[in-house]
Amino acid sequence: MKLTISKILNFTQKLFIWAAATGTFLVAGSAYAIEPMLDIGIFKLSRLEAFNLARDGKFREAVQAEERALGIAEAQYGPIHPSLVPIYSDLGTLHRSMAEYKKSEQEYKWGLALIEKNMGPDHPSVAEFLDSLASLEVDLGRNAEAELLEK
Repeated sequence: MKLTISKILNFTQKLFIWAAATGTFLVAGSAYAIEPMLDIGIFKLSRLEAFNLARDGKFREAVQAEERALGIAEAQYGPIHPSLVPIYSDLGTLHRSMAEYKKSEQEYKWGLALIEKNMGPDHPSVAEFLDSLASLEVDLGRNAEAELLEK
């Protein structure tokens, strides 16, 4: 029997569908080098769903999708892993879009803390979070605080 790429892909697709349906996943090695496929799939779908909902102006639903993704990422990597940073940034922006400034500030500050802890205070993402916090301060009419953050 000659193996072709389409036969291999067909087998891989069937294996993935079976694994998803039964909750069984193949993990490479004892060090768990490959993450469970279902969690990663749901994570990516939640992030995509959040993006699409936000694009359509459905911010509350977008927050729920981002929070699902955050829960998956925290379960997968732990609560202080740098992979959580973009989620906190998006959550901060979504809350800011809904004028939930306190929640927005909390999300931005947590993302900033994760970046500084994992990447150091000179990482370029630190400036992005400080800029987001400065914009939030402007929204709140606290221009002096915004200027300090921008420096």
